[in-house]
Formats: sequence, C-alpha cells, structure tokens
Amino acid sequence: QHDVAGMVLIDPGFSGQTGQIARALGPAAAARMASANKQTLSALDRCLALAATGRLSSPAEQTSDCLDNPADPDPDVHVERNREAKSLAFERALRSEFEMANIAGPDGQTVDDHQTKQSGATLDAMPLAVLTRGESEPLPGLSANEIAKAESAWRTGHDNLAALSTVGSHTLIAHSGHFVELDQPDAVIRQVLAVLSQLRRHPT
Repeated sequence: QHDVAGMVLIDPGFSGQTGQIARALGPAAAARMASANKQTLSALDRCLALAATGRLSSPAEQTSDCLDNPADPDPDVHVERNREAKSLAFERALRSEFEMANIAGPDGQTVDDHQTKQSGATLDAMPLAVLTRGESEPLPGLSANEIAKAESAWRTGHDNLAALSTVGSHTLIAHSGHFVELDQPDAVIRQVLAVLSQLRRHPT
C-alpha cells in the first residue's frame, strides 16, 4: 500500500465475491454457477496446455476459443489479444486469477478471500475510483433474472470496495462490458485524471 499513491479499479473482482453472488442467487442457481466455473477452469487448463506446447500459434488453432474468437471488431485489439493469448505466461496468469477469485474450497472461501482477511488492510484517504460495467455479463447456466441478481451483488461489492477509502468513489459506466477500458476508454481516462487531480491537491 505504501508504494501506491492512488488507484483506479476497472470492474474489479473483490474479496468475498463468490459467496456474495451465491447468496444473492440462492442454492440451486449458485450450484449451477459453481459447476460452470469448474468447467471454465477446465477450459483454461486446456488453453494453458496448448500455449505450453506452442500449438496456439499453429494455423490449426487459429479458430480456437483460447484465442480472440469471435474476433474483436477493432483489428488492433484482435491482434493484441491473440498475441497475449499465445503466451504461456499470460495463460498461466489468467488461469491463476480465475481460480483464486472464483473457485471456493471446502470452507466456501476462495484464495482471494483468505489473503484479504490476512492483510486486514484499509486504504485510509488514498484516492480511489472503482468503475463498474454498465451492461450485464452473460453467466453460463443462469436465467436473465438470476444474472440480474448476480449483477446487483457485483455492484454492491464495488460499493464496499470504494468504501475502503474515505475518499473512494464508485461509478457505473454506461454502455460497457467487463473490459470498460475497451468499450468506454474516455470514461477510464477521466477517472485516472480525476485521481491524479486529487493527488495534486492533497499529496501524500
């Protein structure tokens, strides 16, 4: 924390998200979501294995769902996403991030949950902006009503994240999915500039 002066968090995961969303959904839908998360982890294992052998760079895998397929409408973004996805380091990081945030152990807690409890940190008066996607994300196995409940829990989690700082803010970014920086880059830039402005007015 002492090495960071301010933060802009873009549609971030948060400690306790798996449990909060499960409680919002109810047992039956939460079980379906947990099953879908395990399937996603298996798919990430497959992508990791392909990257480890270099096969994601082969012509035979150019339509693989491990790559940017269907392709992003922006050709530059498409090229960059494919470049990342072919990297073993990227696939390892992606799998690790997903597992630690979404796969709960026998105690119902994820690795992220345990690590957050151990840190016990708050952000005091650090300038903090939390940005949340404005559009619902599709979740496998869930109905539209269940997805709406999950989104509500997601936004509540972001409220709680913003509250870690006494000057934290939480903003819903309209017309954006999870990758807010791609869908609404100007909104992200404005928030970064706002945090920088706070720091100039009140340097730490």
